Amino acid sequence: MEFMMVKTCEADAYDAIPKNLARVNIKKAIEELTSAGYELIVDAGVMCVIMKDGLEYQLFSSGRILMKTPDLEIAEAGASGLFANMEKAVVG
Repeated sequence: MEFMMVKTCEADAYDAIPKNLARVNIKKAIEELTSAGYELIVDAGVMCVIMKDGLEYQLFSSGRILMKTPDLEIAEAGASGLFANMEKAVVG
């Protein structure tokens, strides 16, 4: 999935925003991501918080991913990996 990176107002976070409108089935995404080694921290239904290799991700049903890192390269790699591991959860 193609996405653009946006630095948030906080100095230590980046957003990955899908270039095309996407919807994510959070329940399916959690299943796929935990099978791929991600740790579920919070399941809020319309969004979830997950973690892998020390990087925290907030995944929203809009497809937006907020990553808490000041490093753009880490954020881009993290978003690419997350999107690649939840292909069946993306609905459009």
